[in-house]
Amino acid sequence: MKKSYEEWLDSKKCFADFVQEGDIVDNDMVDYFIKVLPPLTWNSNIIQMGEAYDFDGNGKRRYLTLEKKDGEWIYTGVKVRGGK
Repeated sequence: MKKSYEEWLDSKKCFADFVQEGDIVDNDMVDYFIKVLPPLTWNSNIIQMGEAYDFDGNGKRRYLTLEKKDGEWIYTGVKVRGGK
């Protein structure tokens, strides 16, 4: 499902409650990810928020992650640095 930045704002939900893994996000959402904080990871295939969302079972920080697949940005969940 494609999710837009505007729909997210209207929903008044936190980002992680608004999207599900596999959702396509629009360019405005991508711009938000880039501008809200300097991204932790940012290249042509992955963007990760600059602030940790939570920690994995080993104490490693995990970040909200967008990955580009087939020309679309997709929310791929909360992952450790580098998208793993």
